[in-house]
Amino acid sequence: MKTVIITGVAGFLGRYVAREFIARNWNVIGLDIIDTENAPGLDLMKYYKMRLPSAGLIKVVQEHLPNLCVHCAGRSSVELSIQEPLADFTACLNVTSHLLDILRTYAPECKTLFFSSAAVYGSPNKLPVSEDHPLKPISPYGYHKQMAELLCQEYYKIYNLPTAIFRIFSAYGPG
Repeated sequence: MKTVIITGVAGFLGRYVAREFIARNWNVIGLDIIDTENAPGLDLMKYYKMRLPSAGLIKVVQEHLPNLCVHCAGRSSVELSIQEPLADFTACLNVTSHLLDILRTYAPECKTLFFSSAAVYGSPNKLPVSEDHPLKPISPYGYHKQMAELLCQEYYKIYNLPTAIFRIFSAYGPG
């Protein structure tokens, strides 16, 4: 069986991602900041309460040697990023660089999927927005997501760590 680590597994997107991998018979390792008893009722192989960055992530990666890491952890509020830009920067950039560097060092074959945001486009010039639309963020959240995308590209180009970026638009649904 293949193994996936999902950061932010208790969040809105992380829960749905975990359900999909569980349905496909993957071993799902979840990380989030909330207590185990308050985590969503998912059939995870293992759940770690962990605030990233954390040295504990090294042990998790070494123990489970993931084939894939889906990075959903971080803040999701443009408004909050304007009110608390440093906290938003830390939650996005410090966490993402820490995760990528641990994967580079301890699981260099692990593929990484980074959940970015349509906020990297800012106010688009035309609709629908295509992937080649210019990036013109207008909020700290958008800038930080763009910088995290650049980190993913850096770790691919320099260290050959396989990465992919998903730009999420208006995530909503039950729950």
